[in-house]
Amino acid sequence: MKKIKILYIVNNMMKDSGVSTVIMNYYRKINKSKYQIDFLLMKKYEETFEEELKQNGSNIFYLNEPISIKNRKTIQKYTEEILKNNKYDMVELHSTTYTFIFLKAAKKLEVPIRIMHTHSTIHSSNKIKNIISIFLNLNFKKYTNYFFACSEKSGQYWYNKKICNSNNYYIIKNGIEIDKFSYEYNLENELKRKYNLEGYTVVGFLGRLSKDKNIKFLSKIINKVVSQNEKFKFVIIGDGNELEYLKKHTFKYKDNIIFLGMRKDVNKLLNCIDLLLLPSKREGLPMSIVEAQATNVECYISNTVTKEVDMGATKFLKLNLKTWTKKILEFKSKKSKLEIDRSKFDINECAKSLEKIYLDLYNKSKYNIGEKNDI
Repeated sequence: MKKIKILYIVNNMMKDSGVSTVIMNYYRKINKSKYQIDFLLMKKYEETFEEELKQNGSNIFYLNEPISIKNRKTIQKYTEEILKNNKYDMVELHSTTYTFIFLKAAKKLEVPIRIMHTHSTIHSSNKIKNIISIFLNLNFKKYTNYFFACSEKSGQYWYNKKICNSNNYYIIKNGIEIDKFSYEYNLENELKRKYNLEGYTVVGFLGRLSKDKNIKFLSKIINKVVSQNEKFKFVIIGDGNELEYLKKHTFKYKDNIIFLGMRKDVNKLLNCIDLLLLPSKREGLPMSIVEAQATNVECYISNTVTKEVDMGATKFLKLNLKTWTKKILEFKSKKSKLEIDRSKFDINECAKSLEKIYLDLYNKSKYNIGEKNDI
């Protein structure tokens, strides 16, 4: 059987991007002898996964100009050239705002399988950009015939009820290398000694420091908790444009905060954390919470996040400062006694499921089954 050829269209493949991380977790497990996955990226960046992609035989294409209404015809024409020259069996768009360019091009070139894959529950955190994105995406059903979502909540946000109840809709879990994440008692003690955390309850944050993650609320939590109990320390793992805001607004308690920046050893660092916080206003399905639970770390997250992320160690809280402060101050770690469903997000099983979906869609397209989209 010939390889099934897939073009992933993604904003970027940066190492600090949640979407890129999800894609790479699947990419590393998908059988390269059966699937050829190429990438069309919207911009070049440093610190990306691109070298690994090339080493595994993927072709990478880049847009040579920024996306805008003004440039849409030029970008569509360039996309059409890529599709024409490479004859892909399917196109999977991971940047859902731009169906009117990329999936429109795919439909024009008669690519049989055109997938919209959502990773979030919001177009943009910027209100004006959000309105523009919603407007630009009004006709996505016109160009899309299959619909992927990282969670039910994400799917319900982006698609209508008819789509979510159809046979063209699939939940693609944010799987992880589950074996890389495990609780190690000796490593916990070693890290707590290294970072002067012994005798403290260690509260962590893991992820991009952006407005979407509600860093303003996080800073208030830190101030309230430490002002009432100095035996709490906060460990911040990640970087982003809200980092300076967080440092500035928690400066009074800087001795109780450790900023570790972007790290490649997150699977180890999670061992020194007793409780992980994620007060996001919106999320698709947060990888940080999956990784933390796999390491026997309890998580407090906002109740706007999908319940599907719970592996047995998650509490969902309303975004109320008094509630969060009270729960954190009352927290007692019970790492060794937690019952975690580690199989729920095992990338080995998730990748097998995705491969089966791809194969089923490919076979349908060969026999013209389900091509018509009347959703």
